[in-house]
Amino acid sequence: MSLHRSRGVRPSSSPLGAARLGEGDSTRAPLELPREKLPREKLAVVSVVALVFGIGATVGDIGSCGKDPAELDAATFSAARKSVDCQKCTECSLTTQRCVQACADAASTETFPPLCAPLYQDGLVCLRALLASSCDDYALFMSDTEKLVPTECQFCRGPVEGGEQ
Repeated sequence: MSLHRSRGVRPSSSPLGAARLGEGDSTRAPLELPREKLPREKLAVVSVVALVFGIGATVGDIGSCGKDPAELDAATFSAARKSVDCQKCTECSLTTQRCVQACADAASTETFPPLCAPLYQDGLVCLRALLASSCDDYALFMSDTEKLVPTECQFCRGPVEGGEQ
């Protein structure tokens, strides 16, 4: 038999060589390589690094990339929100009065409260959150008795006690 080039070992004498060449006992269990256990300190450091670098906002999600922040147009956002509401109401088979209004042909006339100037990016984040919501959550958002709003869409909250918005 020829010598294995990398180690100078005969292929049949090594478990991998025998398996590769089809030699040896074919009923033998597959070779299991020993696993190295990661020390807890190293695991903790890797976890913290992953958390720190993985939790941050994506550059495009905060409106940077060299663009000036643009204000969100109330009429445009209102029409887009109405469209998303109708789409989700239909998808989730919701029949509330708010869903009926969202799917009606009448134009939406919503405006932002005074001193509220959300950015275009705020509107995109809100619409994405609405589209990603489950039907159970959307049923709460479109309830006729409660007016729940996802946190991503709460960009026009009133002033906080003891300070600005």
